[in-house]
Amino acid sequence: MKLNEWIEKENNKLVESKKWRSVIFKEVEPCKLTSCTIGKIFNIGGDDEQINMEINVQEVNKKEINGEIDAIEVVFDVVKPRCRKPERLRLYVQEV
Repeated sequence: MKLNEWIEKENNKLVESKKWRSVIFKEVEPCKLTSCTIGKIFNIGGDDEQINMEINVQEVNKKEINGEIDAIEVVFDVVKPRCRKPERLRLYVQEV
């Protein structure tokens, strides 16, 4: 499944779950992922590389990771019912 399709599907799934009052897609960022840590990749002073939204991806289960993998962090701003302040929901996918 392509990254942009996965984001749209996940957004719809979060809205339909009735667990969140509102769901807004925020950003995607590259990262390094292990079973217990998340490593951010900072590109200070370099070119701002955009992640290709047409790549094929699959969702990552952090408990099944052995070693370190390159992943993509997908960030949503979500608001719980009866709340006003948004929280960050971070999901991870891996390029296939």
